[in-house]
Amino acid sequence: MAFGIDLVYTLGWMVLPVLALGTAAILLQALYNRYFHTLSTIPGPFWGSITQFYLVRVIASVPMLGLELHKKHGMTLSTMSSLLAISPLTKTADSLCFKAL
Repeated sequence: MAFGIDLVYTLGWMVLPVLALGTAAILLQALYNRYFHTLSTIPGPFWGSITQFYLVRVIASVPMLGLELHKKHGMTLSTMSSLLAISPLTKTADSLCFKAL
């Protein structure tokens, strides 16, 4: 019985550094997305700028949330750290489209 308790105790101490490293990696990625990513200067929702999980909320309520976000942040906004939402009412959308040769 003592062997089982020692094994659980040892595995517990092995899991703690893995959890700490995982948490540190998530926090560093969030800081990078928020402040150092190339699209960080484009306005958008806070949670969308630090995590990819915000996309689930955006997809679930695209029509209503999209209109609210465009009213709040302007015609061009960053819904995630690597995703731009451009209102079709602007000429910016035309300038970002490439024509096929």
